[in-house]
Amino acid sequence: MRIGTSNITVHGSSFVQTATADADSRDFDEDGEALFAQENLRGTVEIRQTGDGNGYLLIAMAVTPFNGKIRERGALTVWFADELLKPLAEEIARSLAHVPPKQDR
Repeated sequence: MRIGTSNITVHGSSFVQTATADADSRDFDEDGEALFAQENLRGTVEIRQTGDGNGYLLIAMAVTPFNGKIRERGALTVWFADELLKPLAEEIARSLAHVPPKQDR
């Protein structure tokens, strides 16, 4: 997913991890704080200036609790041109929510 204007651009991706018998359990640990719209969505938020000095990047990584079989991860990157847009970028990141896919029965 990509949404953007001339001053702010948002990229988002989601991933599913499946546990296997030989999977390293550390890949499925609860990590980070409850930073997002849902109490059970854990993750990190980092803000830094771009390498070329052309704006700022907010990088948010979120994970769902591991249910013994799968866990889902989300990655969100918000580029913003001016430091004045930092509160908006943070609001976008913190609005992340997880809606589990419907299971066919």
